[in-house]
Amino acid sequence: MGQLAQQSERSIQEIDEILSSFVQEIHRMGSHFDANMVAVKEQEEQIADCLQTFRQVSRLSNEVHELAQRLESRTVDMHSIRQEVEQHLSYIASATEETSAMAEEVTASAVEQQQSANELSNISGQLASLAGNLKSYSDQFQNSDGSGMSTVLLENPLQII
Repeated sequence: MGQLAQQSERSIQEIDEILSSFVQEIHRMGSHFDANMVAVKEQEEQIADCLQTFRQVSRLSNEVHELAQRLESRTVDMHSIRQEVEQHLSYIASATEETSAMAEEVTASAVEQQQSANELSNISGQLASLAGNLKSYSDQFQNSDGSGMSTVLLENPLQII
């Protein structure tokens, strides 16, 4: 029985060592588990931060996209307005050219009318001179014989005209 007791004692010591080793291993695994849990929580926080940053970037990206669409719309509007302005400027230039041409025509017409008026004035002066000559000749006819029937020979018969 002595031997059985020794064997039992050794078995109990081995079981005790195994249990101690097992407990130490469990403590070591618990420490690793705790460390892993801390790392997992840190990673979860980092993932949450990344998701928050991604949401902000996504929101900013949407805003930039909206701004780009508005800019494109404004650019199209400005291009349309520019074409209208160019068309109006073209109309104005055409109207200005027509006005200038009409002004030249009016000026030419005024000059022509002035020339015609001058010619009429000259003709009127000549007619007045001829009328004076005719009056003078008529007076001479009446003074010559009293009856108004004398004949006067003109040196130049076209002088009356």
